[in-house]
Amino acid sequence: GFGSTFLASLLGRDAVGAGVVALLAVDGVSEAVFTTPNLSWALLAGAVGAVGVVTLPAESTAVATDPVPSGWFAVGSASCLGVVAVLAVAAPYGYPYRFRCRDYQPLANGAVLEVSAKGMATGVGTEPIPGADPAAEIVQLAGTAIEVDGALPAIRCAARENSGLTIESTVQTASVDQAGPARIFTVSNGTEWNDIDLQIGQEGSALTLRVRQGRYRRFDGSLEGVFVDTAVHHLAVSIDRHTAVVFIDGEPRAELDLGDVDFDSWRPDRKVILGNEATGNRPFLGTIGHLRVWPGVLAADIVGDLAEARP
Repeated sequence: GFGSTFLASLLGRDAVGAGVVALLAVDGVSEAVFTTPNLSWALLAGAVGAVGVVTLPAESTAVATDPVPSGWFAVGSASCLGVVAVLAVAAPYGYPYRFRCRDYQPLANGAVLEVSAKGMATGVGTEPIPGADPAAEIVQLAGTAIEVDGALPAIRCAARENSGLTIESTVQTASVDQAGPARIFTVSNGTEWNDIDLQIGQEGSALTLRVRQGRYRRFDGSLEGVFVDTAVHHLAVSIDRHTAVVFIDGEPRAELDLGDVDFDSWRPDRKVILGNEATGNRPFLGTIGHLRVWPGVLAADIVGDLAEARP
């Protein structure tokens, strides 16, 4: 359908050709690939095709020097409208954010992200954390969101290419009564249910975990009895397509059933943030030390070693 639409557009009116170019430009910028049903894209293409047929007939003086049989435009329009009709039925069963996983550069230790008082390290470089003391080893979280620029593509690719992720860090809460949940680590851009792809937080004594499963589905779970004091603890959460395993101080504490997680549904417009939400109203008060995101699910003995070697 899109092939004949593009052909008709390029052979025909400038307005339609410009619409096609705009579609390709948006695709390149957003890294969204039209490989699964996406109703919004189909509607836009249908609108472009309709403009070409309805407002610019073959007899238009705008194309008098290069007339094109109106049948071409009928084919293009029919193709667009056909795509719209099919995707209107199929869209709920597909995902619009099937993304290109370009090569990403992990750190020397194999992680895709490492955050400490020394800075925020990704495969593209290290950025300092404003106000952090590199000699302190830990980052004091006082409600200010720490956004890690450039980490999202690596996290998305690591999750998809390795069928999961492991997030681990030393964490010290300043209060066992924090709520919100208070964000420790989040891949999101808001507080609505559809704004979050991955989130680890605190709700009273409970560790909370939210994971986008698909376009219209999200896992929401919690594990009680994690934040029972204000001591420093090593925390690790391993996530694959079906299960999350929570480790406290190197020991597996719980296994949570995530259902079915499709990492292709994780969106390209999220932010990677520590200590708060993008909206600034879910602060976590406490400290973190050497938060790292690893590709894939780490074995229990490796998590134990990381806990033993914590700063």
